[in-house]
Amino acid sequence: MNTQFPNVQFFETGYCSQFGFLTGVRTWKVQRFYAVFVYFEHPVHGPCLIDTGYSEHFHSATRRFPERLFRYLLPTRISQQNNAASQLKKAGLSPESIQKIFVTHFHIDHIGGLKCFPDATFLYRKEAYESLMNCTHNEQVHQGFLKSLLPDDFEERAEALPDFSNIQPEEKFNGLKVIDYWEDGSLQLVDLPGHSPGHYGVILNGTEGEIFYIVDACWNMQVLREGTKLPKVTRNAQYDYQAYRQTLDSLRPLAADHIMLACHCPETMKYVANHED
Repeated sequence: MNTQFPNVQFFETGYCSQFGFLTGVRTWKVQRFYAVFVYFEHPVHGPCLIDTGYSEHFHSATRRFPERLFRYLLPTRISQQNNAASQLKKAGLSPESIQKIFVTHFHIDHIGGLKCFPDATFLYRKEAYESLMNCTHNEQVHQGFLKSLLPDDFEERAEALPDFSNIQPEEKFNGLKVIDYWEDGSLQLVDLPGHSPGHYGVILNGTEGEIFYIVDACWNMQVLREGTKLPKVTRNAQYDYQAYRQTLDSLRPLAADHIMLACHCPETMKYVANHED
């Protein structure tokens, strides 16, 4: 069985600005790093999202210190008219119809819009969530996690994903661990460690071929393809830089066989543009 998604769409919810060289690109120009989320429709399980990007809730979550530092380190442009729910409405899609939201990791630019979906089920990696919840407040902020961005009933509506520790690495994925979530070939979850606790990517089986969304495994596909190293400041920003490098080494040969997209890469914005008015 090999189920395909007839409707896979990429959207953006605003952006932060920072020097391009921090992603490994050889430029000192300030660039925009858009926060992307993905919409797809499963023929049995209904409309779903991968992450939610930013939302206006970022403003209230970063009102005080130390959270307010994010406003200075990553100047961010977002609005209520640009959150995930508003973007779906603009595209003629119903936010209320969203059944599940796959949370690839708990950084602010990926969970910032969870509160916009009061009825959806959140699919998450339990071990990642628990490790962050066991951190002190300052440690959470240091790891890019703001608890106030989570809905108050997050745990009541959340379902833990299968544990990757019980999965054998796959040779055809260069040693990466892969879970066929619905066991129909439509959605494969890929363990991509290093960037943050529990970080994973997704392979979606679309009508135009497999889309391998590697989320934040890299910030620029050119850097991944060329094997360029990150500058020291952003190496230190990774949760586990050695695991991050190993993930990139596993992904690099796969890029030739998939439509591979990273969340903040300029190349991904071409997919976003295909679904804009």
